[in-house]
Amino acid sequence: MTAPPAHVSIVVPTFGEAGTVHALLTRIAAAVPDGVRAAVGFADDSADHTCGPAPIGPGPVEPIPDPLS
Repeated sequence: MTAPPAHVSIVVPTFGEAGTVHALLTRIAAAVPDGVRAAVGFADDSADHTCGPAPIGPGPVEPIPDPLS
């Protein structure tokens, strides 16, 4: 019997980090082992669109912007 795929959720607090989100998602994607999916949620109160579109291409990481931003 095989185990279901693992899923990890990560919450990242951000403020004024628009220039670093893409790099962070890329590093997280590189660290996620094969067979594991990761959802990255952002808690963001800044006005610089830190958590706007953050495309990283196909991979195991799904960026989830803060719905209240």
